[in-house]
Amino acid sequence: MPWTGNISALVLTYNRKEMLLQVLKAILAQVERADEIIVLDNGSTDGTCEFLQESGLLEYGGIVLYRRPENTGPAAGVDTLFRLAKERGSDWVWYMDDDTIPDPDALQELKSAYSENFSHPEEVGFLKSLVVLPDGSPNGVPEVDLRAAPGESSSWAVRLGAGLAKVRCSTFVSIFVPRSTLKRIGNVDPEFRFYAEDTDFTLRTTEVIPAYLVGRSKVTHIFGTNCRFRSLVKRNPKSIDMQRYYYRNNLYLRLYYYSFGRTVLFVCKCFYEALLALASDSYQLRRIAAIMRGLLSGLLLVMRGKSGPSRPFSDHETPPLLIKGKPVSDLHACGS
Repeated sequence: MPWTGNISALVLTYNRKEMLLQVLKAILAQVERADEIIVLDNGSTDGTCEFLQESGLLEYGGIVLYRRPENTGPAAGVDTLFRLAKERGSDWVWYMDDDTIPDPDALQELKSAYSENFSHPEEVGFLKSLVVLPDGSPNGVPEVDLRAAPGESSSWAVRLGAGLAKVRCSTFVSIFVPRSTLKRIGNVDPEFRFYAEDTDFTLRTTEVIPAYLVGRSKVTHIFGTNCRFRSLVKRNPKSIDMQRYYYRNNLYLRLYYYSFGRTVLFVCKCFYEALLALASDSYQLRRIAAIMRGLLSGLLLVMRGKSGPSRPFSDHETPPLLIKGKPVSDLHACGS
């Protein structure tokens, strides 16, 4: 069916002003451009907003710049962007990190995948680009959805001839989400703070709506990594402490969305990493503490219950400051 609906490209940034400029130029250079680009500076201390204003890029139009005075973390940042896009009337959101360079036809291929295979946005939870590292190796590969009803085969390959593979969860690196999904599933849970907010959101989505990897849409994740043991590869004490969210959120996800066996295997892996941390050349106790704190807080997160529905900005919450672009009130006044 012919494409209908406006698209907002969303970028969350923190202290990567030069890289952000490359990302925005790549979004503006798309064969089929988004209707607007919403950027949220999540408390950068490197002068990101001033740098963008001085670059002249904001004068091209179509870029809306917001800023928070303090870094609220990736989960809260993406949640804010999704809510801003809904308030600004976006029909689709195309989110990526501030180190993601999309191929010139990345958005065109996402739009084509929808137009050629679906009739209504409610039929698809999200579409996902293929992500590679600068050397061409895959990064953040989505989990293929192998679930099937008893006695039936998995339907993960039902649209493979069209270049689409059914997935169960994915990262947020170049994810294309219809407004109908945000209304039905809810936004990103800020409680996840620094890890797996994307996994939680996409798992919640595919519990009720199918989602697909689009093989012809490709982006390059400049600073992406493929590491196995999270707490063992960090060298900065603060970064080591933050890894507790990796263990906490992973335990939550396994308990809610996967089998008890996978949960037990993950806990065993955590204890194995704690043993390996004893042989680390630095911060041995700090690394072990991050793992143990993560597991304990993961149990508390499970007791809280599953992630909830979306929510508007409350009276007690300060929305991000609009630096450049039309405010929401002006858009509504124009009938948008």
